[in-house]
Amino acid sequence: MKRYFFWLKTEYKRAAACLPLMLAKAAILIVIIGMAAFCAVKLLPGRIKSQPASIGYAAPQDRLTEFAVSFVENMESVKDWCRLIRVSEEEGLQMLGEGELAALLVLPDNVVEGILNGSNEPAKLYLSKEAAPMGLVFEELAKAGTGLLRTAQAEIYAAHELAGLFDIGEQALDTMYGEIDRFNLKLVMEREEYFRIKKLSATGSEGWAVYYGSAFLTLYLLFAGVFFGKYNRRSHTERDMLAKRAGIPVSAQAAGRIVVSGGLLLIALLPVGVYWIADGVRRILPVCFSVKSILLLILAVLCTAAWLQLVCRLTENHRTAVFVLGISALFMGYVSGCFLPSAILPRIVEKIAGVLPSTYIKRTFSMLFSGRTERFAGTAAALMAFCLFFWMAGLLAEKWPRREFVYDGRSGIWGRQRQKNAVKGSNLFCILAKRLLFQKSLWVCLAVTVFVSLAMMKAESRSDTTVYAAFYTDDEALENLFSEYGGLVTFVSCKNEEEVKRYVVQGKAECGYVLQEDLQSKILSGDGAWSIDVYESTDSTLTRVVNEVLFERIFYAISTDWFEGYIAEHENFSAACRKMGREALQEEAKSALERKLEDGGTFTFMRGSVSASGTGEETKGRVSYPVRAVAAACVILCALIGVMQALADKKAHRFPKRTELLPVLFTVCQPVLMGMTAGILLSFFAGNMLFLLPLSLLVTLTGVILVFR
Repeated sequence: MKRYFFWLKTEYKRAAACLPLMLAKAAILIVIIGMAAFCAVKLLPGRIKSQPASIGYAAPQDRLTEFAVSFVENMESVKDWCRLIRVSEEEGLQMLGEGELAALLVLPDNVVEGILNGSNEPAKLYLSKEAAPMGLVFEELAKAGTGLLRTAQAEIYAAHELAGLFDIGEQALDTMYGEIDRFNLKLVMEREEYFRIKKLSATGSEGWAVYYGSAFLTLYLLFAGVFFGKYNRRSHTERDMLAKRAGIPVSAQAAGRIVVSGGLLLIALLPVGVYWIADGVRRILPVCFSVKSILLLILAVLCTAAWLQLVCRLTENHRTAVFVLGISALFMGYVSGCFLPSAILPRIVEKIAGVLPSTYIKRTFSMLFSGRTERFAGTAAALMAFCLFFWMAGLLAEKWPRREFVYDGRSGIWGRQRQKNAVKGSNLFCILAKRLLFQKSLWVCLAVTVFVSLAMMKAESRSDTTVYAAFYTDDEALENLFSEYGGLVTFVSCKNEEEVKRYVVQGKAECGYVLQEDLQSKILSGDGAWSIDVYESTDSTLTRVVNEVLFERIFYAISTDWFEGYIAEHENFSAACRKMGREALQEEAKSALERKLEDGGTFTFMRGSVSASGTGEETKGRVSYPVRAVAAACVILCALIGVMQALADKKAHRFPKRTELLPVLFTVCQPVLMGMTAGILLSFFAGNMLFLLPLSLLVTLTGVILVFR
């Protein structure tokens, strides 16, 4: 045991030597954290919200339309997700094709007159060809709003038809219009007051705060390994000597480095804790320290450390390890819902997320902030399984037969012995190209990135996005209306309130609803004593959107029932009621209302899609994979590899007889060209990638300037 103690002491000293450089490299991220925390406290003191999606609308310039748009824009559910921008139809289509808008709504010129006279020319809702998730959210809100309007319009048109059938005068009919409108408007205007939201959390954290906090820390932890990757690198000679002379097995060496690397990651999290101490941040994002949450945090950093060690073992040097770690962190962050809420990502992404460690790391931070540990056992087991898997994979990589490479200090090339002197007569470009050629992990990672990106886009185009919402009600009619609804939201019926809570806590539903007994009769009585209990977890983000969809279904059931009773009890139809009976008159009113709902005469919108070229075509699937961000990351990380190599060349004076500018320019340009090549391959399947040209030029010039700084 004594030899293990001295070896761990040596590892500790080696890790401590890496700390100053690690913290210096992390300075940029620390500044970003501080700026984000400051903005969150100063600009959003009550809660953290998402950046709303830009939704364009083209509408006639009149007072009524402006009033309607301002009413919609100030709805809480819309403010959470959307920012409306007035554009012309042509300008909006161009902006949608370029990705500046998530959706475009084009209202007809005579929209108000059409609603009043019953012509109802359809509006047009355009989404991008890829059907961005934010556009899908707006489409769901538009469907809910249109559903409310359709029901109210159908009642007006049905009343007009019944008035003609039973010879009701125009003046009496106008009075009926006003009464129908007042009932519907009162119900719609007060809807947000009746949703009683209950957080399933021990700390009362806001959902957006937990989501952004856990997502950011997950990405921070994955990227933090870039700062001390050199610590995880060991040569075969060093490992073998330590195993033979000190008696430390290779497996124990790997396990010890994982533990020490985990300690470095915990230290890397300390700067974040400094900003958390601020009262405003602590109020927005409280932390619940418990034995379970601390244990999960330790397992999360050990899992990340094991992953970092495996990557470092599979790559030739620290520079290529940076590229692999950067691309993998970007991909795992996307799949785990660090960039977009998991609820609006395609279902195929959710399935992939279940087999990635980043999902459980993010869940760890969510539990740390929320205080809820219902999923502790599953999360802990998954993190331990990943730790074991990465540790064993690293051991297998240690034993994998590899050809011996030698290092040429003059050119900086790792090559086989028989090629050691092959570069003597070569020109500069050949030397640098051969050096890049031997970085096989870089080539493999670029190829895998292109393949995975194409596979993800293909899989997502065949997968639907679904937001699940659990509910419980004793009203059979409402249960059928919810279950039959088809759209972004899918309602799941539960047997009781406890089952609703379990669905939400276990992550099977974005939110849950418990409807009061006799809800319809309480609403119709008009005493204002009705409410809906809404359960959401600490990282739920789409509750307000689902609220609108749920209320549209309730409004349809309540308003149509009310309309049938209103017609049967109205004094204008008293003669008809005595003649044909109350039940027959109600049936007649129901039939008239159903005809108006089904004849296509009410207000609606037609959905279209826009490609990058601005041409409309049918949307075949829903793709949210950030392919352009991945292409840009390839170029930027490749440029970083070139800059790191150029700095190493300059420090070692590898090309003393040549002008410094030429070797540096070639060293930075070559990997950038590789990144551009990957982007060009993706452009054949993902549209225009011309932005890579100025990006490549910018990062190349920036890299050269940094080398000569």
